[in-house]
Parts: sequence; structure tokens; C-alpha cells
Amino acid sequence: MKMLTIATAALLLAAPAAADFGLWCDDADVVRVEVDGADVTVFHDAAVYNCCPDPFEFDTAWDGDRLVVTEHEVLTNPCFCVCCFDLDFTVENVPAGDWILRFVWWDTESTGWTEVEIPFTVDDVGQGGPAMVGESGDSGCLTSSGVEDAPAAVPWGMVKAIYH
Repeated sequence: MKMLTIATAALLLAAPAAADFGLWCDDADVVRVEVDGADVTVFHDAAVYNCCPDPFEFDTAWDGDRLVVTEHEVLTNPCFCVCCFDLDFTVENVPAGDWILRFVWWDTESTGWTEVEIPFTVDDVGQGGPAMVGESGDSGCLTSSGVEDAPAAVPWGMVKAIYH
């Protein structure tokens, strides 16, 4: 099946972080969209969240020509540390057309909601029925990612020791 990368849209170089976590991925959030037939996968690479999340959640809504996705961590028993994650989330059976992804998340580094918009196109591949949330995934706590020019990672044991 043909895979088309629509956008590697937002390498966010946000304002300096409110707190310096000393992570290799500080201010390096990368949001991108890939379309495979009628399935649209959203990737959020180098996302900084609490290092002990329960599953991440992705709330979706359609607003005209926009697919609005709000990402957030679920914290039942948070740890006293933060970590880098590569996250992904798929919406299946997206209708054919030109769309805009509005992706929203709580940015730990700037301590505020961050939003990016990425245009993408879904071809007519015989979609039928409503679009629906598919699978999501997370990398677990990373020591490295695909983000280019990332400085060397701090060993995870050292990070844990600092925060405990």
C-alpha cells in the first residue's frame, strides 16, 4: 500500500522553557502527519511528559475542514520526573478531501497549551461509514529519538536519582 508523508510540519522552537529539565528533547517537539489510504496517522515526536503516565489519550473532533486532536497524559500515580516520548495516533476511514489537522497539547516546557495546524489530503479510496479512532502508541521513556541534532542523552538512572 502506498504511504505518503503529507507533512513534517512543525519543528517547534518554543520560547525558553519555564524549567530546564536538562533533557535532550527540550523544545524539540515535532508534529507530522502520514496518510495511508484513508488512514491518517499523527506523530508527536520528542514530547515531554511525566515519566510515569498511564496511557496517553487523544480526543478528536471534526470542526468544518479541521480534524482537532487534543493529546494529554493520564496520570494516576505520577512520578517526580519528566521524560521524552514519541507518540502516535491513527484516525481510520477519513473521508476524501483536503483537511487541516489542528493538534493541541499541554507543553510541559512552556507550561501552556500549544497548537499547530498541518494541512493534509486524503484520496478517495472507497471510504464508507464514519471516521473512527484507531490505534495509538508510545515509545516509552526515550533516551534518544529521531529528532536531528539532539544532544547526547542523560542516562535514565541519573535522571531518576536526581528526582528521587
